Amino acid sequence: IELTERFGFLDDLNYLVVLLNKDGCIAFLNESGCARLGVTREDSFGMNWIENFIPEDQRHEMNKAFSAMVTSNTSSFETYVNDLVSLQEERLTFNWKNRFYRDENGDFIASASIGGMLLDPLDLDLPELSF
Repeated sequence: IELTERFGFLDDLNYLVVLLNKDGCIAFLNESGCARLGVTREDSFGMNWIENFIPEDQRHEMNKAFSAMVTSNTSSFETYVNDLVSLQEERLTFNWKNRFYRDENGDFIASASIGGMLLDPLDLDLPELSF
C-alpha cells in the first residue's frame, strides 16, 4: 500500500508500469497493468512476475535475463522486448524500458519497468525513484 501511495501518479499512464523486488515479485503494478493483465492490484502484490505473466516458452530465457540483471551491473537490459500473457491467457508483446536500483554496496534492490504494446511509441523515461 505504501508503494501505491508513493507511485500512484503512475496510474495515469497508458503504459504498463511494474516494480519488481530482487526475487522478481511484484511490489507495484499500475492500474493500466492490472487491466491489461486481468489482475487486481491487491492480488498482484507479491506475485512472481515471470511465473505468472511470462509465457511458458519464454520463462527460461527471462529467468536467465532477470538473474543477469540482479547479479551484474550491466546495462544490457535497459530496453527489452518480450511477450506477456494475461490471466485470461491473452498474449501481448511489449517493448520495455527498465531501470535497476542498487544499494550503496551495489546490491540489487528493485527494477522499475515501463512497457508499451510493441506498436506503441515508447518515448517515456522512468523517473528517479527512491526506496
